[in-house]
Amino acid sequence: MSFRSESEQLASAWVEKQRAKPTDSSGTFYGIISAVSKYKRSVGSKLVLYYLLSSVRLTEMCRNLVVPGLTTATQSSTYLNFSADRSIDGYPDRLKLSNGSCSHTGSSWTNAWLRIDLDKVYNVKEVKFWYRNHRSSVLQNTIRLHYYSLLFYNMSGSPVECYRDNTNYSTPIPMPSTIECPSKTRTIEFHTTQPNPEDGGQVFLEICEVEIYGCEQNQYGENCTSCSNKCTECDITKGCVSCQGQLSGSSCELCPPGYMESNCDTACAAGWYGNNCSMECSGHCFDDNTCFHKNGSCLSGCTPGYTGFNCSEECPFGTFGPQCNSTCGDGCKDKVCHSVTGNCALGCINGRIGDTCDEATKSLDTCIAYIYLGDRAR
Repeated sequence: MSFRSESEQLASAWVEKQRAKPTDSSGTFYGIISAVSKYKRSVGSKLVLYYLLSSVRLTEMCRNLVVPGLTTATQSSTYLNFSADRSIDGYPDRLKLSNGSCSHTGSSWTNAWLRIDLDKVYNVKEVKFWYRNHRSSVLQNTIRLHYYSLLFYNMSGSPVECYRDNTNYSTPIPMPSTIECPSKTRTIEFHTTQPNPEDGGQVFLEICEVEIYGCEQNQYGENCTSCSNKCTECDITKGCVSCQGQLSGSSCELCPPGYMESNCDTACAAGWYGNNCSMECSGHCFDDNTCFHKNGSCLSGCTPGYTGFNCSEECPFGTFGPQCNSTCGDGCKDKVCHSVTGNCALGCINGRIGDTCDEATKSLDTCIAYIYLGDRAR
């Protein structure tokens, strides 16, 4: 067996063992450190460290994206031996310089930065960090940090400021600090050009630990739920906010009204409309025309007796005909007529005859005169 294969098997065995254990992110993280130490002693190679950590990072157990051995850190300058990598060594409880676990930029500079490279682009939600805390007071602990900026490098590699501190020097910056900066990024940077009141114009950064929380690019939420493979923009807090083509919905499962099929490129069949083409046209569009496939409206108008944008409503009481523009005859009993023809549905009032009750009845004298005079009575 090659050393590389043995390393992979050791890493795989440890990961499977950890998957069976319910544990939070911090427990998993320190479990990683313990396992790395154990397997490096037994096999003796950095390859074990790489495979252990890269395997664990591909699971959803560890929410902190900073992984010692894979994540790298650089800084603008270095004071003594307090190098940038000490800010990502996994020890948030070692906040004194004497512990050897803090980064520290050099003196005599007018700007300072600490840059963390996650090795690939992630969907980042927030950054949590610890500053040195062993000065004479809480206020003094962060006196060099005031007015710092937190930058994220976007997909094109340009820095974007996502946070700028405005804490007055009379107020300590709380530690640890958690800054929410939802972004797709690979690199984050702490940056300052602000000289503090006590160092004669010099600028320093003294960060002891950085943790960056988020998910893979196509995941979101506390459990790193995967967005649909048809999602084009997976927001770390909201989930999918943009889908391919005309698709919509949290899982990119919906077509816009009037379309169907997997890519929403087929209009509804004649007689149907709306979301997923699930609604049937009213059947009362003029000249038997079908309705508009998006909203069900009748573009050619309605058949007599119906109204409304989709011709689904019968004419209001007392009206009839095309667009319900005609009024039932005054001779109709109770003013009720057929919505299409206008014929009086309940018959005529006294003195009226005909389908629409628009003819007056003739008196007895008129009838006698008609019989006697014949055509001359007309």
